[in-house]
Amino acid sequence: MSTNDFCNLASSANHSTPDRVVYTVKEVSILLRTNPAFVYRLIDLGLLPALKLGSIRVRKDALDGFLRRYEGYDLSDPCEIKTLVKAG
Repeated sequence: MSTNDFCNLASSANHSTPDRVVYTVKEVSILLRTNPAFVYRLIDLGLLPALKLGSIRVRKDALDGFLRRYEGYDLSDPCEIKTLVKAG
């Protein structure tokens, strides 16, 4: 995916319209700046709710809830979620 594609997706995500209620796994991975395999892992572990509409999709509300729920946590290994430690 080119930088332009990323910018277009990020822009559309930030200015979502009422009809933009679901994202593909690839789109979620771009928004989270990770890879699709990691997003599938989050889904498989039940951490990120998803549904199948031909392919796996993530509702915008589910993604927002996931980000709120795990803010302040280290999800590098989703099987061993840790609280972030403040440097200081």
